Amino acid sequence: MTRKIRLRKFIILFGCVGCGKGGAGKELRRGYDQLVIGQSDLLRFYSGYFPNSPEAHDFLRACDNGDYASDETALSTLEYFLPSFLTGHEVAFGDGMCRTLPQLQIMSSLAAKHDFALGGAFINLNQDECRTRILTFRRATEKRSDDTPERVDFRIKLYHDKTIPVIRQVREQFPDDFLEVPGILEPAEKAELIAQHFKLEKHRPATCG
Repeated sequence: MTRKIRLRKFIILFGCVGCGKGGAGKELRRGYDQLVIGQSDLLRFYSGYFPNSPEAHDFLRACDNGDYASDETALSTLEYFLPSFLTGHEVAFGDGMCRTLPQLQIMSSLAAKHDFALGGAFINLNQDECRTRILTFRRATEKRSDDTPERVDFRIKLYHDKTIPVIRQVREQFPDDFLEVPGILEPAEKAELIAQHFKLEKHRPATCG
């Protein structure tokens, strides 16, 4: 028998590439024991399960070009994997999901189908600062081959053209469940602000004796 999702809220982490979404997500996992799912993770899972599918080829194309995967690919991966990941959780976070307005419509349909609410946490950092962070610190530490000035500029333009309209709509549609977080804060500070706004409790590991 299929277990039902008991999720009450799915919070989308928004922000320009390099703003610190990943660091905030790690702190939400570590400090608050929260489920944080990246859209890229779902795409990799899907590509692993269905390596010859059009969605897998589209994901590889997007990776090669520094582009977003298509809305059709996002639909397939969200509908196939997301409900399984969410089962048993009351709150969850999506890192890098809903990058376009059609993808937000897909997520809204899933929320209505499975009876959970949507919210947003926007990590706001100047795009020039994001670019500098990627091309200096991240480039030096992670040594990602796609962190070139041209690729970074292309991803920032994608974010400006396609994702900023999504952020505006989520802010307007869910004003009580939307938080803007200063991107200059440390990851733990970002996570703490998010946790306070969405009423999350600190994770306290069990102790022996």
